[in-house]
Amino acid sequence: MCAEGAQAGVEVFLLAENRLLREALAKILRKKNDIRVVGAASFSPSALKQITDAAIVRIDPTVNFTWLQASPGPGVAVDNFSVRWTGQVQAPVAGNYTFSTVSDDGVRLWVNGLLVIDNWTNHGTTTNNSAPIALVAGTKYDIRMEFYEGTWDAVARLLWAYPGQAQTVIPQSRLFP
Repeated sequence: MCAEGAQAGVEVFLLAENRLLREALAKILRKKNDIRVVGAASFSPSALKQITDAAIVRIDPTVNFTWLQASPGPGVAVDNFSVRWTGQVQAPVAGNYTFSTVSDDGVRLWVNGLLVIDNWTNHGTTTNNSAPIALVAGTKYDIRMEFYEGTWDAVARLLWAYPGQAQTVIPQSRLFP
């Protein structure tokens, strides 16, 4: 997530049931100059609670992905992976904001340290909405979204609605590292 010229981090974790497979994929990825491999772990929906090392670290300007049956990045399988986006979001106007996620499969969203969306389940493409959150214009708030893909289609989007703005993907200009 990032604002104009700024960037925030995304961590795509290398997850595989087989330790030898994880090690082989990590070795291949380490040879890429633009990819920093710092670890891998077995996959389970609770894996994000235990993972501290990323297989791939990259910058995404927004969270607006429809991977379906494609990989989110080099060396990452089309199924059984997870992603954690972190950064800050800046409110353009004062008022009540509703944050939304569209995901297939599990998703959790924290705003300013508060868990506002928690659908950590296998499911088809689903929209989840937070309760309204009062934000102050110009203020930056910490934001973290975690997502895991089990099998089949993979979708991950982060949206908001606020006074005068219908639900839309949070734009790059309002996201900061």
